[in-house]
Amino acid sequence: ANLLQTYISFLASNHEIMPRYLMNNHQSSQILYHLDKSPSEWVELGILSSQAAQLIGEDLLALFRGDRALKIKNKKLSVVDVPEK
Repeated sequence: ANLLQTYISFLASNHEIMPRYLMNNHQSSQILYHLDKSPSEWVELGILSSQAAQLIGEDLLALFRGDRALKIKNKKLSVVDVPEK
């Protein structure tokens, strides 16, 4: 869940909002039980607000599918696309 919270903080920074407006700790725990669901299903389950799903739903799916990863280089965090093998 700490990795997920780091990713949420990164996304929140990009959207210039506080991470708590996207997802709190309870929601991060809940979403990990529903990795097979879509952003709209997360909204239906009450895990994400519709606004958060619009802002970061696809980003979360990309991370969960392994299409995106966090990278630290020169003490700077970034998100990178993972090339297909």
